[in-house]
Amino acid sequence: DNFSTAKTPPLLPAEVRDIARYAGVTFEGTVGGEYLVEYSTELEPDTWLPLETVVPTESPFLFVDRDSPNHSRRFYRIVVPEPPAG
Repeated sequence: DNFSTAKTPPLLPAEVRDIARYAGVTFEGTVGGEYLVEYSTELEPDTWLPLETVVPTESPFLFVDRDSPNHSRRFYRIVVPEPPAG
């Protein structure tokens, strides 16, 4: 992957959703653009972990964390990946 999390990336406004037993995040972005969904188990973490790269087919776009029932809690953020160096 061509993502770097060393610097604070640009964040997008997002809204957390509870879809049945799955957690999800709705965000507005560029259709066809690439975004990185990150998560943490703490509200104010020292680090965020990459979860999945998504390419919205519409905006607003709903990302569903299908693994969320296996975790007691997760916090999400959507970031714009940094372009590859060079």
